[in-house]
Amino acid sequence: MTDFVIDTADDGSGSGLAMLIATVYGEYENCPFVADEFRELDAVSTYFRNLGGEIWVARAADSPGNSTALIGCLAIVPALKPGVFELFKMYVAKSARGTGLAQELYAEALKWAGAHDLKSLRLWTDTRFASGHRFYEKQGFAKQPVVRYLGDAGQTWEYLFVCNAPIAPS
Repeated sequence: MTDFVIDTADDGSGSGLAMLIATVYGEYENCPFVADEFRELDAVSTYFRNLGGEIWVARAADSPGNSTALIGCLAIVPALKPGVFELFKMYVAKSARGTGLAQELYAEALKWAGAHDLKSLRLWTDTRFASGHRFYEKQGFAKQPVVRYLGDAGQTWEYLFVCNAPIAPS
């Protein structure tokens, strides 16, 4: 797969996002997707916009308008400190990895945050998502010496990654 379309999500994107996230979680041992832990997906666009942010979704080019055939997503919201933004919901389907989709989603978030006085980015990511960690490091993020425990169904531990000088993806 090399062709995809990226759009801002709407509130109807939640079921497709749930399917995408469940599929990604299914790649990892003891990483269940529990819908009750993702209530924001019920009105996902409204949720992120109410936080002052945005969320994008990606579909294969041959399935435009199909809100359940999502192959990627990424959200961004401003943090409490001016110029600092946090990334959420960075998921790319296995079939779309290596196609440039993650870079394109990240570029959308950078462009959006750049219009809002971007100075630095941060994100929390599951300690099991090693391929995601490599992507973040390639984009200039550094893993911080801190972890947090979520107490969710997957007993998730997360790493904090920070990028103090965000650059456009190559």
